[in-house]
Amino acid sequence: MTVEHIIGQRFIIGLDGPALTPEFRRLVRQYKAGNVILFRENLQSAAQAKALCDDIKAFIIEETGIAPFIAIDQEGGRVSRLPADMTNVASAADLGAAGSAALVEAVALTAAELGRIGVNVNLAPVLDVNSNPANPVIGDRSFGVTPEFVADFGSVAVAAWERAGILCCGKHFPGHGDTSVDSHLALPCVDKTRVELEAVELLPFRRAIACGIPALMSAHILFPQIESAGVPATMSKTIITGILREELGFKGLVLSDAMEMNAIKQYYGTPAGCIEAIRAGVDIVLVCHDVALMEASLVAIAETYTNGGFDRAAFDASLERIVQYKKKYIPELLHNTLALDVLSDKARAECSGDSLSQATTEQCNAASWDIDGKTALEIVTIINSEDHKVAPAIQKILPEIAALVEDIVIAFKNGGRLIYIGAGTSGRLGVLDASECPPTYGVDPSMVHGLIAGGNDALTRSIESAEDRAEAGVADLKSIKFTEADVLVGITASGSAPYVLGALEYAAGIGAITAAISCNAASKTFAIARHRLYADVGPEVITGSTRMKSGTAQKLILNALSTASMIRIGKVYKNLMVDLRPVNQKLVQRSLRLIREVTGCSADTAVRVFAAANQAPKTAIVMVLCGVDCATAEGLLVAAGGHIGRVKQLRGRLG
Repeated sequence: MTVEHIIGQRFIIGLDGPALTPEFRRLVRQYKAGNVILFRENLQSAAQAKALCDDIKAFIIEETGIAPFIAIDQEGGRVSRLPADMTNVASAADLGAAGSAALVEAVALTAAELGRIGVNVNLAPVLDVNSNPANPVIGDRSFGVTPEFVADFGSVAVAAWERAGILCCGKHFPGHGDTSVDSHLALPCVDKTRVELEAVELLPFRRAIACGIPALMSAHILFPQIESAGVPATMSKTIITGILREELGFKGLVLSDAMEMNAIKQYYGTPAGCIEAIRAGVDIVLVCHDVALMEASLVAIAETYTNGGFDRAAFDASLERIVQYKKKYIPELLHNTLALDVLSDKARAECSGDSLSQATTEQCNAASWDIDGKTALEIVTIINSEDHKVAPAIQKILPEIAALVEDIVIAFKNGGRLIYIGAGTSGRLGVLDASECPPTYGVDPSMVHGLIAGGNDALTRSIESAEDRAEAGVADLKSIKFTEADVLVGITASGSAPYVLGALEYAAGIGAITAAISCNAASKTFAIARHRLYADVGPEVITGSTRMKSGTAQKLILNALSTASMIRIGKVYKNLMVDLRPVNQKLVQRSLRLIREVTGCSADTAVRVFAAANQAPKTAIVMVLCGVDCATAEGLLVAAGGHIGRVKQLRGRLG
């Protein structure tokens, strides 16, 4: 990766007109500009908009190897970029007046419109409080005039956008509602104390952060009682890093407002403003309209980076955030993450932030925010509603699950094993799935094996500290004589358990197939494992309680892995468990029913053949179907790879 690739990820640029221009192509080809924003002049119809987004995506991937964020300001009302044949919903103020149900419906409709043309980032909702009637730029773009009202509706909007799978960006931090000057034209000033900001402006942002908003946009506004250096919030490390990141605990992306606005261009200069914004802690700067300023800003940032003008650890941590949010919100990256991984590895070398606090599983779920005040029926209804998100999340990763199944089947055929490893709920689910394979499919107990941090004692009681030792994961693998012929599947909801990470690193180091199941896009396991199964189920109903949706997702994935693998190696005929072990009377009766159902033989014949087959249902079935004795049936099954469906073909060839 060149310096241009790295710098290009930290820009959002625009283009002139409804098609790719030579200037746009040059900026992408020469400077690797990696992200784009669309405006009304770019979009003429839904069909043209989709074609344009497809062209943007294809060209940027061709030139940089990385899919772009394609952003838009589609707030609704008077701030709309969509063409006439697409839907523009009401303004935030009107939706606030209509109620939360109307807001959720509007977000779902807008997200569907954006998704069908290929936009993956919406610069909304507005989290500013419309507290100044003379404000020339906010007005009905705000949900309302009180901080509590805006906070409530902002949280609903954040949850709705998250469900829709579009990266939303709240704006304009730390608050644009009490200005009387438009930052497009001049430099506004809000002369408030920190206490005054807390009382009004910051509340909606605090609530949105608690609900896991993925991105926030900075405001080009002076706050002289907060930042004494005479720079606006966008360029203030005190505000962006000090207040937003360190005090409010925001772990998502910070985007600048457009850096060509006069508030920046006229008073500081756009390229210089971009440099200071990045130094302040902004992840992605927007330079959207002036090609000369786009180029000058890209060059200025690259030169500053090359000359050591940025805190390298902070720069790489920012790059890591961009990488992880691209992986989460751009579906194409689930199948082609090589270029991103190169960037991510570079950032990871310097990044030491608290990755767990960024995890989706640790974020607040707006849909269950007041669950402690609900009735029993309301509580279980909320839980059920959230559970409905699990199956669609798994549907998105079916190709990844299938690819892992194929590797498991190859391992089985070569004498290898499937090993699950996890801690807590994740570990118990792995042990459960492994323990159910022998009675269901008649396999040796060692063929599918589950390991849990803390050993067998952790199956029935919590041993939370057991997951903190990476060396324990390695020791447990060695205790079962794990080799390169085996497949290791690490299971961890957050993706940060050292016990699992240590085991995956060991397995990868000896050349074994590795896989990771996680419900966090930033899972550390994904940097190690060959197969990355990211189940994006969203925040839990009870924050951090990963036995809920995350556990359900993991259980379904494990079911799919073991079941599909067993089917592929011949443990199922049609949809019948023909290789079960009849270890009790119930299973004996099931075996007899299987023999009769598959072959159509009489009850007496089923009993006789079952006994002659040493109570092996599959062998008995082949004996009846082919009219052979037990030894011959066993030989046919071996020759057919264990598949009853192939036995008749083989029998026909043998005469």
